[in-house]
Amino acid sequence: MSGGKIYYSVRVYNETTGNWDSVATDNYALTPGLGLYLWMGNSTSSFSPFTFDTRGIPNYGNVNRAVTKNSSGSNLIGNPYESPISWTLFQGANSGVIGSTLYIFDETTGNWESSDGSTGSGGRVASNPDIIPAHQGFMVAAGTTGTVTFKENQKTSTDASVIRAIPPSPEDMLKISLT
Repeated sequence: MSGGKIYYSVRVYNETTGNWDSVATDNYALTPGLGLYLWMGNSTSSFSPFTFDTRGIPNYGNVNRAVTKNSSGSNLIGNPYESPISWTLFQGANSGVIGSTLYIFDETTGNWESSDGSTGSGGRVASNPDIIPAHQGFMVAAGTTGTVTFKENQKTSTDASVIRAIPPSPEDMLKISLT
């Protein structure tokens, strides 16, 4: 641990400072709708095996997530459901708080891709511009500080492979088990 940070590879976006802050505690609350930037490593330059363990009850019903506009308004949020949602339906229900474009990081290119629901800027977002996969984190621009609400009627049976388009290398694989 250095500088109070123990999980260099688990980061949250700080809208006020524009920085990616490392999670500094084992007890950091993984609340529904929180977006995380996550890679499996325990420092910025090396990887030692460790266990990433998250548990909980699947989310259903309305899920609220606060967004802020203290600076740029950029907020990293995440689909809290076990199923994909429609960006058009989500954005329409929250248009008084967030802008009309979403941004998803493509780890294969190292770029942020964007979508307005009908047209995506590249790669995986372009092939399914209206779909946010289950648990996918995405960036939105808040026009004001407020709350966005994920709703059951925003779920869709159409899926997209936005989380990962190519098989991960053995070093990047994550083992998940149910207990």
